[in-house]
Amino acid sequence: MKSIHILILFAASILFTNCADDNQTIGCGEAIRLQSYEQDAYTLILNYEVSSAVTIEASITSGNADPDDGIVFSVNGNILNFEQAGLTPGNYGLYLRTVCNDGIKGDWIHLTPITINQVCNKPLTINSIERDDAELKYDIDTDLSDNTYTIEAKWINETGETKITQISRYQSKYTLIDNIPPGFYQLYIRTVCQDDTKGAWNGPFEIPIDNYQCMKPYNINSATSSSGATYIWWFEGHYDYSQWEYVHVVEGQPISSGSIQIANDPNINGTTTTNGYDLYIRGVCSANTYTDWVQVF
Repeated sequence: MKSIHILILFAASILFTNCADDNQTIGCGEAIRLQSYEQDAYTLILNYEVSSAVTIEASITSGNADPDDGIVFSVNGNILNFEQAGLTPGNYGLYLRTVCNDGIKGDWIHLTPITINQVCNKPLTINSIERDDAELKYDIDTDLSDNTYTIEAKWINETGETKITQISRYQSKYTLIDNIPPGFYQLYIRTVCQDDTKGAWNGPFEIPIDNYQCMKPYNINSATSSSGATYIWWFEGHYDYSQWEYVHVVEGQPISSGSIQIANDPNINGTTTTNGYDLYIRGVCSANTYTDWVQVF
């Protein structure tokens, strides 16, 4: 009788061990769920849920072919880099699987049809980019002789909300206050070609916008009449104050060397003090509280 008990216990031990291995493999394979993907030049940004910290592998196949016959990639974080894979633009299938810490691999799951698009390989160099009160100021280099592409900006706030806007290649500023609400943003920039293909995102650049209070004058414009008088005006509508100061100083001299004048409207009409002079404007936010000076010319 004793030998029978030992045999039964041994058999049960084998059965239990095999089940544990199977459960580990199945659990590892079922722990991931792909929610969406985005192509960023020669990479795919994968948005997936995974129940534990495991390694992720991907297979890209022709249509719904066997994933074991596809091109297998290691996913770095949420980035799948296919630049060296020789994939041409077209439709493919994407599979994912998990790799457990002991090297056991789960089953390939979640066939997702994907499209690999052409990449907009146009020149774009970002030298600097920062918030300047109501505006985004930037210094970028592009091929200005090539009008077949534009520049796109992606704004991601603290909660992950994303907004896409267009910024001009031919200017150095973008008005924030009309388009981007206060918040802390991660900003990315890329090229977009006429056929709607996209370049790689450049970034992130941190753009904090705590508020739009007591902003210095922006979007300043000027025009000179035939009589030689210069008219100056700046954007009206978003200031939380209604008085400005301006001062003319001899060119190159400090602001303190001039006499401050008051403007109760966002304009200066008919000044003839231009040649050989610098003009500065600032806002009066409250008693003894001012914006920074802005040089007009």
